[in-house]
Amino acid sequence: MAKTGKIRVSTSRKVFLAVNNVILTLLMLSCILPFLYMVAVSFSNKTYVDAGMVSFLPKGFNVYAYQYLLKNVSFWRAFGVTVLVTVAGTALNLIMMILTAFPLSRPEGRLHGRTLYAWYFFCTMLVGGGMVPSYVLKTSLGLRNNLLVLFVPSALPVFSMILMINFFRQVPIEMEDSARIDGAGPLRTLLSIYVPLSKPSMASMALFSMVRHWNEWFTGMIYMSPKLQPLQTYLRTIIVQEDFSQLPVDESIMMGSISDATLRAAQIIIAMLPILCIYPFLQKYFVKGGTLGSVKG
Repeated sequence: MAKTGKIRVSTSRKVFLAVNNVILTLLMLSCILPFLYMVAVSFSNKTYVDAGMVSFLPKGFNVYAYQYLLKNVSFWRAFGVTVLVTVAGTALNLIMMILTAFPLSRPEGRLHGRTLYAWYFFCTMLVGGGMVPSYVLKTSLGLRNNLLVLFVPSALPVFSMILMINFFRQVPIEMEDSARIDGAGPLRTLLSIYVPLSKPSMASMALFSMVRHWNEWFTGMIYMSPKLQPLQTYLRTIIVQEDFSQLPVDESIMMGSISDATLRAAQIIIAMLPILCIYPFLQKYFVKGGTLGSVKG
């Protein structure tokens, strides 16, 4: 009987695996530990937080910060603005990307001037009008203190559109020819063939758009009044500048019983939860969509 021996692993391979595991473990901890620290601070007593005694487990466990946030009208108003902008902005991004990427993914013979159009969009990634001209233009259009300014000017993310073009090019052109023979027009072909086959890519682009809109703070700081600011702009005012002058008097009084660091940690945790909850549902499409277009069979 033949003996089954174990596969010998070279010393260099063992060293590589050990170093690789150490590096990946450190990277994992660098992502997880800050999150655990913020969770611990958000549930800790003010005395322990101010004394710097909180590490990765809560001390003097309480939910005062979250109770305060439930009554914080300014926080939830900013939260609602961000949810609205994220949903509307993501939907608009997907519509614009699909309608633009589909014709640009056609061969040159089926869309005359396709290369010129593609370069037109690509140049917008390299050249911008500048902050002051953009501010003057958007203000003159009546977009100041208007929620439309948070997602309409960025309706077409060009980089994501270029990725979508590559995804559409993976669909066999014979399927489009078959649809045309059956009498389907360009829009029917897009909705019946290309969109269903491109769900992984659209899920990936949707996730990129959601994260971008959810984390956007600079536009809100420039164009929006405090009552219409999105969540990240509100958090920046409270966290980075440590400016509580915009808080109402009753909220300022309540801050006396809650540590500033505890409140900030609680707000950050709540701001992170929606994206953390959405990602698991899009993960399978995100992983598949991230590889589409890289290798063409």
